[in-house]
Amino acid sequence: MPEKELDDKILSLLEKNPALSAVELADVLKISEETVQTRLEELGDSRQTILIIDDKPDAIIAAKRALQAEGYNVVEAYNGKTGLEDIEEKHQTLFFWMS
Repeated sequence: MPEKELDDKILSLLEKNPALSAVELADVLKISEETVQTRLEELGDSRQTILIIDDKPDAIIAAKRALQAEGYNVVEAYNGKTGLEDIEEKHQTLFFWMS
């Protein structure tokens, strides 16, 4: 299930019953508790996310450090295919494609 769809389901369940635990959410959604915990952490992160796409790890590391120092949440992809899949799955709105 795409993360956006999962996030929407989690938020909908929590709107109906804010007292639901991660275990209860996992049971209702038929997914692992770990997945629920990860999604809840990311939903609670209000920083803007930037995706960096590059096949050179050193370039990604440098850009990631600089952006994190400015308060951004940074996700990396080491090739175009993975980067495009990440954009589609997570609906990233800002990304750097370095060459």
